[in-house]
Amino acid sequence: MKRVLGMAGLIVLGSAGVAMAANTLAVNAGAALNGTNFGLQVSFDANAAPNCAGAGNGATNNVYVETTHPTDETHYLMRFWVNPNNLNLCANKSIRLGVLGDDGPAGQHVIIFLKRNDADNSWRINTWYKDESGAFFAGPGVFLVSQANPNQARQVEIEWTAATSASSNNGILSIRRLAPTTAGPFTATGIDDAFQVDYGRFGILAGSGAAAQADTSYKFDELESYR
Repeated sequence: MKRVLGMAGLIVLGSAGVAMAANTLAVNAGAALNGTNFGLQVSFDANAAPNCAGAGNGATNNVYVETTHPTDETHYLMRFWVNPNNLNLCANKSIRLGVLGDDGPAGQHVIIFLKRNDADNSWRINTWYKDESGAFFAGPGVFLVSQANPNQARQVEIEWTAATSASSNNGILSIRRLAPTTAGPFTATGIDDAFQVDYGRFGILAGSGAAAQADTSYKFDELESYR
């Protein structure tokens, strides 16, 4: 089963009572990627002059869109287009672009990062995943574009297959770049987690907007989900 979700059709959520300096979302034609009519522009408020000695000083409020179409999915595949646009993060910092989670107490299990990686002058999509103990581990990642030329759209695919039981150690998390050029798949196997997907959230999560060192944004569009 496939769903293609336009940005205007997703639930837009954010923090209530946010101060004047705040990260924001906008669904507009300027953020459209891959020939669509509208896309999601995720904007960061840097609050003040750049200060990247620590975590940065950008606004920490969370803003995101949410899909609740998945229900107890043991296999979930998603595709989306992303463009780092003019995003300006502190060196080697990342923002939580998205999560896949369980609507019960298990919470978030797959974390999706957009990272500025100074080691190879790149923007990358990286992942973490949780095991049955509740610990997080670094998952696979994929190169997007160079920091020198970030304003380019790329399509990314992430696929989750749950372990058949809590102790079977046969869960799989995979990522690849699909367009306009391919890379991967890059895969983590033997994962001890029977997590079932109930929702996905995309935007700025877990206060990670603090990593911004200027008022900038990235673009997100054309979320597809399969089971």
